[in-house]
Amino acid sequence: MRVLHTADWHLGHSLAGFSRAHEHRLFLAWLADRVEELAPDALVIAGDVFDHQNPPAEAQDAFYGFLAGLSRRCPGLTVVVVAGNHDGAHRLQAPAAVLRYLNVHVVGHVLRGADGRLDAARLMVPVHRGGELVGLCAAVPFLRPADLHALAQGAGGDDPWLAALRSVYDEAHDLARARLAADGAGLPLLATGHLYASGCHASANSERRVFVGGQEHVPADVLLGRFDYVALGHLHRAQGVGGAEGVRYAGSPLPLATDEAPYRHQVVLTTLAAGKEPEVQAIPVPRAVPVVRLPDAGQPETLDRVLDRLRALDRHDGPAEERPFLAVKVLLDKPEPLLRQRVDQALEGKNHRLVALTTELASARPGDGALPTEPLSQLRAEEVFRRMYADRFGQDPGPDLLAAFHSLEERARLEAEDAPAAPEPVGVPA
Repeated sequence: MRVLHTADWHLGHSLAGFSRAHEHRLFLAWLADRVEELAPDALVIAGDVFDHQNPPAEAQDAFYGFLAGLSRRCPGLTVVVVAGNHDGAHRLQAPAAVLRYLNVHVVGHVLRGADGRLDAARLMVPVHRGGELVGLCAAVPFLRPADLHALAQGAGGDDPWLAALRSVYDEAHDLARARLAADGAGLPLLATGHLYASGCHASANSERRVFVGGQEHVPADVLLGRFDYVALGHLHRAQGVGGAEGVRYAGSPLPLATDEAPYRHQVVLTTLAAGKEPEVQAIPVPRAVPVVRLPDAGQPETLDRVLDRLRALDRHDGPAEERPFLAVKVLLDKPEPLLRQRVDQALEGKNHRLVALTTELASARPGDGALPTEPLSQLRAEEVFRRMYADRFGQDPGPDLLAAFHSLEERARLEAEDAPAAPEPVGVPA
């Protein structure tokens, strides 16, 4: 079985207010061409299709248009889509009955039957080639507290939430193996997941931390040694888990923050055979819009040096939507009230889009206890909370308090994204 694995598209994403719609359109066109060229048996999208629970119409149009076009070009292809933590699980799954006619299988959340067992008909996706079964996919989405609550209530041990998550993969594995024993002995088994596996590298500035019962990292042994391949989403850097080729993140197809510029953005083509190490091929995704970091090493430099670098930038004369993104870090020896004005002057005529301007005082270099002077808009909510707590109480918040904060943050985010949009003002003709 040949599988093309991708994840973390984040359709509808913007960077410092600049839309990424053009980049996503180019990526989807490129991906459709690769699917037709490589002719995999399945395309797996391992979560975070959208950047928001309530994605804009433009993002939904791009996604469903891609699926429709792919169905026309590759009619035998099986497409598996699972929800990530950014996706609205119910919203993503709502058109599932219609999409199945295109051989697109969408799983937004875990469903259980009256007997309390996983709904195998929904989670188990058969993969065919020319009408012949060639493998099976256990399509496990991002597991939200609601998916695990009942299991956690009955679980013992030190971490009932982790035991509940592990039990979902145990049950999915057992159901899939039973299905293969009956219908396809000797065929490979694929699984999906959207989580943060321990020992992996996360992006500091774009990946939303997810906690289930206070647990952020999922031990790698939950996934290792069970399936012939596990297609993961959530972490934006492409990487394997626990040194295994067959459990891996495809990574995001484009950088979602400036610190992701050095990543090797890719999709993964894997060839599976039951009980064997998969053959894995990384296929680089072309980058339509450059991401420029000054200094490129990531450490701040003096203002005069940075201004010289900005003046030396090449002018961009291409389409407006392909103007480079620019992140600048400046080391200051004193406050600089006209910093933004001086940076803008140095950039005049370069046609770059400044998305981050970070400063650090020379008297506050790492190691002396002082903090960089980052704009509030560039700090995560958790970092603001940590700094305020440390300022007031002289210590870091404990794990229980952090878990409560993340629960409150997630609730506020969902309420904000589900709130109806304000009506547009009605203009009065002149």
